[in-house]
Amino acid sequence: MDANRFLNAVLLLLTVLQTSCSVKEDRSTCPVIVKFSDRVNPYGCMSDANLSIDENNVWRSDLSVPMNTLEDKDFEVLIAKGQASVSVIAGASSSMIDGCSVIYGEGLPPDCIFALSESFRTENWDEIYLVRDSLCRQVARTTLKIVFLDDSLLPCSLSIHGNWNGFDRTTLEPLSGMHSFPLNRNAEGSEIHTFLPRQGDASLTLDFVESGTVRYSFPLGKMIVASGYDWTEKHLEDINIRVDCSVTKFGITINDWVEEGTVEYVM
Repeated sequence: MDANRFLNAVLLLLTVLQTSCSVKEDRSTCPVIVKFSDRVNPYGCMSDANLSIDENNVWRSDLSVPMNTLEDKDFEVLIAKGQASVSVIAGASSSMIDGCSVIYGEGLPPDCIFALSESFRTENWDEIYLVRDSLCRQVARTTLKIVFLDDSLLPCSLSIHGNWNGFDRTTLEPLSGMHSFPLNRNAEGSEIHTFLPRQGDASLTLDFVESGTVRYSFPLGKMIVASGYDWTEKHLEDINIRVDCSVTKFGITINDWVEEGTVEYVM
């Protein structure tokens, strides 16, 4: 039995439905065939996917589906008629999926997660439903370059602190919860590559930590919002940040937006 048939067989066992109906039978008990459009993976995500279905407010068990299977035009899922939601999560290697919630690991940068969620209603006469949504990145791929203008900041380590630690897999809205993680830098001025979770406000900070104490908390979230970045976009775009900083002043460039000012957050 090939992979597609095996997956379909598992899904079929999870749905207690009559699997075939003639035109003379009551079709309200017949399943609807759910297929995915050929635009399911436009950004080329390579991770396997976690597929879940909500049938009339009852969650189906999660199923791991290889990405090439999900992209196969012959791949299909059987669901009950009525109100339904389809959710696909890809890239959640260190994150926890708990029901409708996807939670990032505390102390770890968020995974590069791609997700789609589509809600719909099928009627008694419907036989096929095509999911037209596609996987979109739920975190911002971020490059930071920190240039220290004051040698007294060199011993400091860097960390990100925010108040959003995941997202709702059905709405893709950010979930409130503390989330922080260190940024590893090899040398002064070196680039740091990480991911930032989707934000629900401007509370994100870049903290300069010395001997376990936050010496300076930079209002990164406010600056990102001021640059015009939109955290509500369906697919989060990249963020490029350069910070030139001392104990008294800073200069910041975010995606070509430039701001200079004095330091007001010295601890």
